[in-house]
Amino acid sequence: MTLGACLMVGAYPALGPAHTPELQTIAVSFEHTVAGTVTHVRDGDTIEMGRIAIRLSRLDCAERGTEQGQRATEKMRALVHRAELTCDLSGHKSYDRHIGQCHLADGRDLARVMITTKTSKRFR
Repeated sequence: MTLGACLMVGAYPALGPAHTPELQTIAVSFEHTVAGTVTHVRDGDTIEMGRIAIRLSRLDCAERGTEQGQRATEKMRALVHRAELTCDLSGHKSYDRHIGQCHLADGRDLARVMITTKTSKRFR
């Protein structure tokens, strides 16, 4: 039995300062909501809007470099190509990525859409 390329998970775990030394400064210095056009898709669960890298909370996709990871990346690209998103950032970071929940222009949660939307056969 093969699992899908992405899974929805519970609320993103709180990251402590031991894991993210920049946590306290980012929580007070970064706006909590950003909106704009997706400029780059890193992989199935990370996008960029300009210089802001956003790791989608509650979504965990297969790693880049794997077949499932490639499918997840392609699916994300198809969903957000030239899309306008609004992302609510948690104030936490994972590596160089802000953790956030993003919504498409029609209000749908992007992480949920990644899990529930069936796309062309090339994404299966």
